[in-house]
Amino acid sequence: MRFLKLAATPLLVATLAAHTSQSPTTDRIVEEDIRVRVPLLPCTVPRAAIRIAESLQVPLGLELVPEPCAEKGKKYPDQQDEVVLTGMSVTRAFDRLVQLDERYVWSEADGVLILRPGTTWFDPNHFLNRKIPQFRVKEGRMWAAMDAVHLALGGARGPADEVWPATTPQSDRRFSVSLGTTTVVDALNAVVRAHGSMRWRVEYCKPQALFDYAMLRLNTFDGGGIGRHSATRRDDGTWSDACRNTSK
Repeated sequence: MRFLKLAATPLLVATLAAHTSQSPTTDRIVEEDIRVRVPLLPCTVPRAAIRIAESLQVPLGLELVPEPCAEKGKKYPDQQDEVVLTGMSVTRAFDRLVQLDERYVWSEADGVLILRPGTTWFDPNHFLNRKIPQFRVKEGRMWAAMDAVHLALGGARGPADEVWPATTPQSDRRFSVSLGTTTVVDALNAVVRAHGSMRWRVEYCKPQALFDYAMLRLNTFDGGGIGRHSATRRDDGTWSDACRNTSK
């Protein structure tokens, strides 16, 4: 069983829980026609999780295994079967997804569904599990939240929130988050929870789950979104972006 019940204390003290502790979110039924073809292609399971969350309008947190979703010239196996998730509860559907791709584990935290690789979930040194002294977003949009997360991780740059025009109604939504000592992943969960119609996503440009190779995205259910590589500032004030292989 891969369902985790997150305690109010930091993420790394999460404990396994029985299905009897399901929340109203995990009891909900997947009504959209969502099917997963097997053998799996890279990123199939994360994409299915996105479809489930969006179909139910449930905030989602997602960290991808550090692998490309498609490789040019690579031949994939013929699709031989499919798993139908329609009609399942969220618990059953996500349990089925992590059975199909055992690299992932999942949980629900106060209305936010979370899917992450097990290797990073339980790694106390992973940057998403890093403790930060506080986290604040005051009547800001997703761009303010993005800046706040990168600032907490020491990799912030770019224009202020008010410079970016909203492209959709949900991306124009303002919200507030105020946390004391927390973890980065809990801060991200609080952001999408406070917004109500958004997911966070971390993916990697190289086959290592490191902050230097991470891209953080915030996406709304109506198509708005922003993404930022984890560029870091050197001691001399210049920036290094390992994903773009550029320095400024």
